[in-house]
Amino acid sequence: MSSTTGGDAWSARRRLVSSGDGNLVFVQQAVKSWAKASCALTVGANGAKAIDNLDVKTRLVDHQNSHYRRHSHHHSHGHSHSHLFNRATCRTTRVASGDSCASLATKCGTSPSGFTKNNSYNKKLCSTLMEGQVVCCSAGSLPDIRPKPKANGECATHDVDKGQTCSSIAAFNGLKTSDLDHFNKETWGWNGCKNLLMGQKICTSKGSPPLPAPVSNAQCGPSKPGSKMPTGNKKLADLNPCPLKACCNIWGQCGTTKDYCTVSKSTTGNPGTSKPGENGCISNCGMKIVNNEKPPDSFKKIAYYESWNQDRPCMHMDVRTITSAFTSGWTDVHFAFANITSDHKVSVKDTYGQFKNFKGLKGIKRIIAFGGWSFSVGVDTYAILREAVKPSNRGAFANEVVRFVEDHDLDGVDFDWEYPGAPDLPDIPKGSPDEPANYFKFLQLVKSKLPSDKSLSIAAPASFWYLKQFPIAAISKTVDYIVYMTYDLHGQWDYESPWASDGCPKGSCLRSHVNLTETENSLAMVTKAGVEARKLVVGVSSYGRSFKMSSARCKGPACTFTGPESGAAKGKCTGTAGYISNAELKALVHSHSGDVEKWHDAKTDSDYMIFDGWYRLTVAYMSEETKQGRTAKYKRLNFGGTSDWAIDLQEEWADTHNVYGDIDDDENELELIESCDKEYDSIDDIPSSTPGHCVAPYILGSLSKELSRAIKDYKEVSKGYDDKFKWYVDWVKEGIDMVLDTFMKVKSGEGNKYMDCEWTAPNSKGSGPCTEVDLRVPVGTPKAANRRFITYKMRDEDGFYEALLANHGIEKSWVEWKDYADHDICICPNGPHARDVDEKEPNRFAAGPICPCEAHAGFTIHKNYPRRIQDTAKIDVPNPKAIIEEAIPKTDDLAELLYETYIDSLDDDLDASGADAVTAFSMPVFMLEDAIKSIKSVKEIGEKQKETKTRELVLSILSIVFAVIPFAGTAASALGGAAMIARAALIIGEAGSAALSIVDIVDDPASAPFAILGMLIGSKGVKVKGPRKAFRDAADARRALKGDKLEAFSPEFRRKDAIVQDLVKKSKSCSVN
Repeated sequence: MSSTTGGDAWSARRRLVSSGDGNLVFVQQAVKSWAKASCALTVGANGAKAIDNLDVKTRLVDHQNSHYRRHSHHHSHGHSHSHLFNRATCRTTRVASGDSCASLATKCGTSPSGFTKNNSYNKKLCSTLMEGQVVCCSAGSLPDIRPKPKANGECATHDVDKGQTCSSIAAFNGLKTSDLDHFNKETWGWNGCKNLLMGQKICTSKGSPPLPAPVSNAQCGPSKPGSKMPTGNKKLADLNPCPLKACCNIWGQCGTTKDYCTVSKSTTGNPGTSKPGENGCISNCGMKIVNNEKPPDSFKKIAYYESWNQDRPCMHMDVRTITSAFTSGWTDVHFAFANITSDHKVSVKDTYGQFKNFKGLKGIKRIIAFGGWSFSVGVDTYAILREAVKPSNRGAFANEVVRFVEDHDLDGVDFDWEYPGAPDLPDIPKGSPDEPANYFKFLQLVKSKLPSDKSLSIAAPASFWYLKQFPIAAISKTVDYIVYMTYDLHGQWDYESPWASDGCPKGSCLRSHVNLTETENSLAMVTKAGVEARKLVVGVSSYGRSFKMSSARCKGPACTFTGPESGAAKGKCTGTAGYISNAELKALVHSHSGDVEKWHDAKTDSDYMIFDGWYRLTVAYMSEETKQGRTAKYKRLNFGGTSDWAIDLQEEWADTHNVYGDIDDDENELELIESCDKEYDSIDDIPSSTPGHCVAPYILGSLSKELSRAIKDYKEVSKGYDDKFKWYVDWVKEGIDMVLDTFMKVKSGEGNKYMDCEWTAPNSKGSGPCTEVDLRVPVGTPKAANRRFITYKMRDEDGFYEALLANHGIEKSWVEWKDYADHDICICPNGPHARDVDEKEPNRFAAGPICPCEAHAGFTIHKNYPRRIQDTAKIDVPNPKAIIEEAIPKTDDLAELLYETYIDSLDDDLDASGADAVTAFSMPVFMLEDAIKSIKSVKEIGEKQKETKTRELVLSILSIVFAVIPFAGTAASALGGAAMIARAALIIGEAGSAALSIVDIVDDPASAPFAILGMLIGSKGVKVKGPRKAFRDAADARRALKGDKLEAFSPEFRRKDAIVQDLVKKSKSCSVN
């Protein structure tokens, strides 16, 4: 309310008074005082201030019921209407989930129209309500609930919760969505409102950006738990750098590939962001080789020499060959390996005089090497270096090493401790975090003690996971050079590892162990870590990593290999599946030239071989041409040289030297064995005169063909079989009443033993056990009088149902009790009816013929008598269709394994006894052939014959099921196994059938058919146990079937099985290898 008065300076002004709570008395008193030219009324007023010619008096209400109170912001300049005090704040409430304007009005205690009026500042309020939003419940302005910056200048923050959006966050904090964009222009990880992430920390006010929310598994960057705000010129991205200066991505993960090292700009450009779907790099980005400005003083060509090569069955190399006319260009040879004892003494076991020969080499640097892979991880040796480099031992050990080098006048020492501090080596305790530092101090000590003309080097792994433990930059400044093991980048250990290869999320992808792309990536990693390229001697290999392919002749990055154990053929000399020397590869190409495909892949700069047919083998390796190309490349990049593992793997070296200087002629000449090049379609075709070493491949080959035909027939004849299974189920259900009648046959039926009866007949009446019922009727009894009645009462219910199930296959739930009339249908002959002669009293009623019926006369009323339930849908008869269907893929698995085994046996590469293999495979093959014959016989019985040949059909189907149950696994178990399915034969009255004699065998998971299938293609089969043990166990399970158990199988099965066993006995080569 305003008033204008005259008079003095005060009264000449326009005056205004306001009351935020509608206190009219206060307003009236103020105006009245002005009219009387009285002093300004101040009682109850909060303040007064002149604005131009207006004096404003206001009484602000202290809203006790308001959820929030905020004081208005005041401006100091005096020319704007905004100098007016803000309207009083309203009483508020927050929007809850599911609220509408109507429910909010009720919550506020006002009418819908009143609520709308109180919130008239937002015409679209009712259609834009957000959970957590503040609304007015009374007249007045919304309070200012906007978050304020922290005292240190950092913005107010909010951690995004599940389901929240910018709109909901803004509404909760009294902001606009555009405010969030403005406040978060420099916030870590802010990628715009469309890309909010749960747990993300964002700004809800002005101020400097906060640390991002910690991520539990973050390894680097500001999201690593425990991070603190950077100081000085340091940025958030600089916090917690990765080991080795590896790349850190926006998720706080360290790595060296494009997923970690590629910078990706988002639409906001904020730190810690990338394009959606990409893992942008935040620190130490890039994948280029660096630190390579200076070339080495000289380029090394190092050869590792495996001193144990003399212990192999072949491919022996005398160390003196390295400096002979056969080889050239080597600058250094590393003799692998000297031994370190548990008391940290050094020695060399020189059984073949090779260390003596090594010491005598001229014109080449002779370096003694310690450690190696097996020494680093062996259960008996892993702790030796761990202990030797500890402070208490390192001085004495360093002296021992230096003394050994000097005593033998060697040119240097090399340490191949590959895993100091490693946390995850199998079968041994994890390394201590102190080990890398202890190792470094030990190397410093050795270097200080070595004469200046002796070199010190180490071998270092090329994987980030194991190299990150090394203080590699510091070590590189201590040693003369580092042998960088850029081989074994892949191997059998990649099986089912999702992290082993880019583009292979499920693992097991075929990759080259000397892939150039990954080699360059590893070189970039170590040079970024601070190692000069000139100090790095890059590894090349003289061996291949081999795999057994999941699919034959597969090429490309999506091809996979089998596992977990290597299925690759072993080299004849190296004897290790998955690892094969270049020399052995050359020999295989020479002997199997028609089966080998070779090529060089430019992208990976690797050489490959695929061995066709039986091998299904793929190998990646480096040819001499590839090594030469790599050497030239490393020279151009100023690396320190190349190191070849190992020179003795390169050729089938002739043993021209030994410690005595004698000549060993033809020691390693390849043994030639007569080829088993015949094929037979059936075991019946294999002649008894077959050479011993060919028996196994010939049997396996014929079994493979028989199985392939059987599977093809099995799949074909199984089609359209649904109607046969329906008949089967119907037949079983229809036969239940007949079985019950047999079970309850008057007086003699087995069920009578468990019941008491009352009975009446024309000439008898009584009660007692049902086994004593007497319903005999003398001949001549009138038709009308020929009526018999029996009332049954259960005495032993458990015994009744147990016998019914055990002997007739009928469950309790299939039976109901009702009255039943059994009409006489027989015509009585003269004399007593044979079945009614009382065996205990054979002369009873001898004076006259006795018969229970006459033509068209008589019946028996059975009261409370067992009958099949009317609702047959409740009778659960297992339908064997599921078993037949599930068995099909297992037969394919068996066929594949059988073919692989056959092929392996052809070239004597089967790592198992031939006798075991053929014995194991023959049983499932012959059982499946039996099933095919039964399936065909059932299909030949048509619709017209199904009623007359019920028993034949049911038994044929049962024969099929019993033959394939071992293949079906879970489906058979779900149906209750063979015993449950065999009830069908009991119900149709075939309890003694030969078809059921095998039930006990196939229903026992420990029995031969189940055991054999499990040992061949099950979860604990060949892939886990390996062929030798798996085939032995499976064969033993078959051999345990003797006598009556073997007789349970079909005559054809036994005939073929006998042929196999006879052939095996005649073959000495089928004995255990």
